[in-house]
Amino acid sequence: MALTAIAVNASPIDERRVYLDSLDAVADTMVSINLPEGFMRPIAIEARIGFGPTGRNTGHRQAKAGLIWGMKSDDDYHMAVISPGAKTLDDMIDDRYLHLDVIRHTSAGDSLIKSVECRSGINPAPGHNHLAVEIDRSRKEAIISIGKSSLTTMAVIECDGSAEGRFAVMATAGVRLPLVVAAYRSVNTVPDSGVDEAAIRMTERRPDSPIGVWEYLDRDTDSRRALAGGRYRLGIIPAADGAAGDYDIVYLGGAEVNSQRWKPGMIKGRLKAMPFAAHWDLLWYDSDMRLISRDINASMEQNSILSLNFPLMKSTIRFYRAD
Repeated sequence: MALTAIAVNASPIDERRVYLDSLDAVADTMVSINLPEGFMRPIAIEARIGFGPTGRNTGHRQAKAGLIWGMKSDDDYHMAVISPGAKTLDDMIDDRYLHLDVIRHTSAGDSLIKSVECRSGINPAPGHNHLAVEIDRSRKEAIISIGKSSLTTMAVIECDGSAEGRFAVMATAGVRLPLVVAAYRSVNTVPDSGVDEAAIRMTERRPDSPIGVWEYLDRDTDSRRALAGGRYRLGIIPAADGAAGDYDIVYLGGAEVNSQRWKPGMIKGRLKAMPFAAHWDLLWYDSDMRLISRDINASMEQNSILSLNFPLMKSTIRFYRAD
């Protein structure tokens, strides 16, 4: 089985998958999935789940299986649980379905976030279905999908900080879990500049240089290719280890994606000198702290407007001088 709920911008370089073959022994318990070393951010989990005839014969939901994400402790996680059901016990009427509950669990108990009856594209009990949860960090959402062969989105919920934490699976006795696949992405880091805003404001500014503090002005972005990470405040200083004419871009604030990880003073990018006045090649750390180093550039107009250009993404972000 291929994991079908992978985020679209994942790559083999920074992604790893964990395959768990046959968890049929899981019975009325929860099994946590350990993180691979160096890969600490869960992005998707999918399980193939097989129900026996119990759900059809009883007409109510007894057998259950679920995926857990954002598990920071035994009393702090989200869970998507499916169970077979039928409105009637009449064998002449086939009204079997899968019931989905999305639950927030805390020390105070379970809170039901969403409940859905899934009737199309599923394999009613007895049979196997796929259940998947994908974490979309940029939109701060968890996407829950179900299907017998291809996945259909059944629920989308806000996940806030639940993109962090472990994955786990659960099932009641008799439910088959022949395969579970979990995908993780490496947690990227960026260097620290060692300077704060006050130091940047005190840095000697050469004529026509971008040194100083810059505030977000506007953006022209193609949402199909790029998502804005925030309304950044930036500082620019001479690059400590770069060639003459290179500058470090320092993050000062304004992150909306991964705001808990971005701290003032971190390096956000670099302007690399070109043989044209007020134009630079650009190195840029995106909101997920991954380095973009090809086919991007920056320019400055009238020493007051700084444009960061991402041509392949058809996107431009502009800043104005604020010092």
